[in-house]
Amino acid sequence: MTRQYAKRIVTLFIIGFWTILFFLPSTVHANDRVLEDREIETDLSDDFDSQRDINSYRNVYREWLEQDYGTPSVRHVIEAESFMTNSPVAETLGRQSIGLDRGDFLEIDLTVEETGLYEMSIDYLVLDERIRNPLLAKEIAHGDGPFETQYNEDAGILLDLVYEKEYLEPKLDRYGDEIPIRAESVEQWISNHRFKDPAALIKEPLKNLLVAGQNTIRLTLENTVELHIASVTISNSVKRMDYDEYLGQYLEQGAIRPQNIRMSIDSEDYARKSSTSISTFSVMEPHMSEYAFNKRYMNAIEIKRANQWIEYDIDVEQSGLYRIALKAELTKQGLPVYRRIEVNGSVPFEEFNHLQIDFQRGWNNFVLSDDDKPYEVYLEQGLNTLRIETSPGLNVHFEAIDGILDDIQDLSMEITSLTGGITDRDRTWDIVSYIPDIVERLTRMKEAVLNQYELLTSYSREKAAQFNTLNVAARQLDELIENPDLIVEKAYLLNEGTSSTANILSRSLTELMDEPMTLDRIHVYTDDDLPRADSPWYVNLWEQIKMFFYSFFDPRYDLELSDDPDVVRIWVSRSKLHVELMQRMADERFTPDTGIEVEMMVLPNQNRIVLANAAGKTPDLVISQGGQSIYDYASRNMLADLSDMDGFQEIASSFMPNSFVPYIFEDGVYAMPETQDVALLFYRTDILSSLGLSVPNTLEEVLGMLPLLQSLGMNFYHPISGSAATKSINHMSPLIYQQGGELYGETATDVAIRDSSSVAAIKYMIDLYNVYNLPLQVGSFYESFRSGVLPIGIGDQNMYIQLKYAAPELIGQWGVAPIPGVENDEGIVERWDTALGTAGFIFDDSENKERSWEFLKWWSSAEIQAEFSYELIANFGELFLNMTANIEGFIDSAWPEDSKEAILAQWEWIRIPPRMPGYYIMERELSNVYNKAVFDRTNYRNALDEAYFNITREINRKLDEFGYGPTRTYRIPNNENIDEWIGA
Repeated sequence: MTRQYAKRIVTLFIIGFWTILFFLPSTVHANDRVLEDREIETDLSDDFDSQRDINSYRNVYREWLEQDYGTPSVRHVIEAESFMTNSPVAETLGRQSIGLDRGDFLEIDLTVEETGLYEMSIDYLVLDERIRNPLLAKEIAHGDGPFETQYNEDAGILLDLVYEKEYLEPKLDRYGDEIPIRAESVEQWISNHRFKDPAALIKEPLKNLLVAGQNTIRLTLENTVELHIASVTISNSVKRMDYDEYLGQYLEQGAIRPQNIRMSIDSEDYARKSSTSISTFSVMEPHMSEYAFNKRYMNAIEIKRANQWIEYDIDVEQSGLYRIALKAELTKQGLPVYRRIEVNGSVPFEEFNHLQIDFQRGWNNFVLSDDDKPYEVYLEQGLNTLRIETSPGLNVHFEAIDGILDDIQDLSMEITSLTGGITDRDRTWDIVSYIPDIVERLTRMKEAVLNQYELLTSYSREKAAQFNTLNVAARQLDELIENPDLIVEKAYLLNEGTSSTANILSRSLTELMDEPMTLDRIHVYTDDDLPRADSPWYVNLWEQIKMFFYSFFDPRYDLELSDDPDVVRIWVSRSKLHVELMQRMADERFTPDTGIEVEMMVLPNQNRIVLANAAGKTPDLVISQGGQSIYDYASRNMLADLSDMDGFQEIASSFMPNSFVPYIFEDGVYAMPETQDVALLFYRTDILSSLGLSVPNTLEEVLGMLPLLQSLGMNFYHPISGSAATKSINHMSPLIYQQGGELYGETATDVAIRDSSSVAAIKYMIDLYNVYNLPLQVGSFYESFRSGVLPIGIGDQNMYIQLKYAAPELIGQWGVAPIPGVENDEGIVERWDTALGTAGFIFDDSENKERSWEFLKWWSSAEIQAEFSYELIANFGELFLNMTANIEGFIDSAWPEDSKEAILAQWEWIRIPPRMPGYYIMERELSNVYNKAVFDRTNYRNALDEAYFNITREINRKLDEFGYGPTRTYRIPNNENIDEWIGA
């Protein structure tokens, strides 16, 4: 028996054991209180007010309430004919509207009688073949005053799209399993869309301050999408009736309760949804609505992100009052989730506007109820709609913890102002003399942290274990309270490093952002006889046994590709979801057009490439492989030279020339770029604005802002600070190139790190840390950026995705730009940076080289790469972004528009360190130079001389091994000669 099957046996018996142990109740009430006597004050937002996000909506709105601004009961509807804009009014899908493209705006003049707070909603339509949510910026001018955004969220208002399933009948893959259902945006008018808080910290629609008299409202479209606006409504929400009033109204009208009716809708049979990230997936458990031990059904759907909704159509045979239950699993251990329930387009009563669903382990029928009394809603005979929307519920904890973080940052800034940001091991501080209330402030923080822990773990007897780290944070604060004079030396306990109190609190904020619930079925019923939500333990055990034995014959576990010589066999270094989509695209697009069949399989790790090559069992083609190892394969004669293939130069011209550097060996090019990384400058607009700083264009400007930032406990982040003990050549080389230095000359033996320009560049890199005090170690730039400790720095595309989709509290408060560089003699700012990625290559021993090349050309084309980016989002959600290296493909791709311009500008400065025999020694020795000079404070010239000797010795040794010598030199590709390889 193989090790793989032995692992399966152990895994399945462990699953069976836990299945037997856990036999839990399956029907609960969605508003049952698990702990009845829970009366703890939860609102600490007044004690810990956020200072760095002072322009956020929640802070501005709080100030408005303190000034007693009212919410007048008025309603102004402004139709398209009254808009002030350069675009003509035209009829679109039956309505008069104004069409906007990127950069276009419309203005509305509105006179109100009373100064107060007003909500805004619009009727709009999106006509676009691609999936792009419109992004609006809203500005308001009072009288003849200037246009201004009243709070950060006004700068980035994201409008909903409505999605339907592209096909009603499920589609199957080659194994007979259902594939995820592709979402398709619907071209329909969306009415009365109210602007909401994107961070979901405020559950009511956003409001704006309008003054008595004339106000002008400007809406500007910020991204590339065809948006039509038919009307804008200025009003305020009408108070809803409570449940007793709602029920009494229908009972007085003679509404009946039909008998013995239960309508069950499978979660995957939704009618509409607001986001592609609400996607279907498979749960292999026997109680699910669709299940087979040997098949995969798309039988569950998850909705968790703020302001997302999903809508179901319910066909009712008899009018009357009905109950609603959700067969679901809550995955946020110990914490409730909150939902907004709409019936036929509106919230029927106030309790449904913000319904709490308490945590229960496993699958349960969550009855929408008030304690033990189920809510009843009136449904008319015929088609009715039920919308389930996430609603902010734990925002009070978010604000409290966010406030504690602000207080930590304030204290850290005071300490840094006192110490100058320098930690001297030989100096002791009498901190209490300079900050007399430091113990009181630390004590207040600790008590607030403990209070939040008690509150978050009191929602359920199933303790919220993810917040146990708050206890660790409290203990760290307690250690500082006992000896506050050590706070400079022990800054790692307060705000520096991955284990600091500040970092722990930041991670807790992330845990509070989502409201996850996995749905299987929705029951609309009139009696109490609901089907069981889970399965008995013996049923689960029997199904596990069947799955185990079937796994020995399951073709999905077959790790061998087809032996058919006419089939192009491909390994893909991506997830199974990606590979299934790629296979489907090839089957639907490539094979019918070319007649070439392809078969793809997930490549579990790159070690298998070497092992398969040694065994003579390689596929024809590998795609999505990291570029770092491709040179090693090529130098060992494993890969085919693509530059000899028909049409290579044409397809190569679609990419940045220097992106081919890591794939060059001798005179050949052995891989085709697929994806491309990027380095971007990330900056907090709110912090820079408050400090009067502009976005730096050069490194000189970065150095100019450091004294002010460091005096306030802040700093600039460079990726070298985030590296491990061995610093990456991809992080060090950009600083060397920008300063005019070089790593090599024209040949591999020409090591250039001791040339005068290179020495000056390496000294500059070291001075950034020894002289200008950039942070030596940063556990997470993302967390430090969110907290404001590092409000500016260099990050990558992953940083961008995290901020855009996991930090909604920062919407409108950050931006990206090309990285700062060095201005040359011609006045051009050189922003050199490595931008590695993934690539595809063909094995040299493949008998299908021509067929494989046809597929690689097809897959690398702009059209297919752009289509793949949209297919990923349509099938799996907006977080599945793909940064293709094909320039035109990237321009047309689903990558968000707000960063494309900066990315394309930065890609013009790609410069990847070249590969040659022994290339690895350059990274190791430059890292040693840095570590010796920065951490050991040795003379960098001595370290550099030693590094030069080690580098030249190792490269010469490897060149001899590969057969190079005085009569056979190894040429290195660079900016000037790259065209000799790719023929551009």
